[in-house]
Amino acid sequence: MEDGPAFDGFYIDRGQAHRPPDPSLVLPYELAGRFHRRSACFEANPVTWTIWCQHAIAVRGPAPEGLGLTIDPAALIRFEQDNLAGYWTDWVVTHWAGPADAARACSGVLGVLRLAHVLTTGHVPSKTAAARWALTRFASSWHPIITGALAARRRDPGPMPLARYQAAVDFVAFVIAESRSDHPLR
Repeated sequence: MEDGPAFDGFYIDRGQAHRPPDPSLVLPYELAGRFHRRSACFEANPVTWTIWCQHAIAVRGPAPEGLGLTIDPAALIRFEQDNLAGYWTDWVVTHWAGPADAARACSGVLGVLRLAHVLTTGHVPSKTAAARWALTRFASSWHPIITGALAARRRDPGPMPLARYQAAVDFVAFVIAESRSDHPLR
């Protein structure tokens, strides 16, 4: 096997793509360089379908518009709210005590900002675009955490002091709380 970035993705028959997304759908997929022949594929979810509808580029075959893909905005919001209540809430509990890992902090900050952007706009941005959006939405006291995550995404972040790591995890918890509330993320 060659060195290089791993492929993360799933293989879906064109005839299945027009169906509503379902993370319990059994599909062949690859994640972190490991191939799964027949397992439930979490990535077959409303976020992926939304990305296809909003950003897909045909490399071979019909244009994305010709695949019969549809977005159910309510299903997208439910999926993201469930993601906050499950994965992201668990992420905060698991990671708050460390060990301080800059790459993990970056992933958490940018990941939860992407989700907050989806809940606010219905549009799925890149993580970088979500961070830029967050700089216009969150108090300036959070900006060092956001800009630090952006900087870490562009280069090897190296070691991180525990206090700064915990501040990043606190920010993830704050975004979760704000995203669950009826208050705008301002």
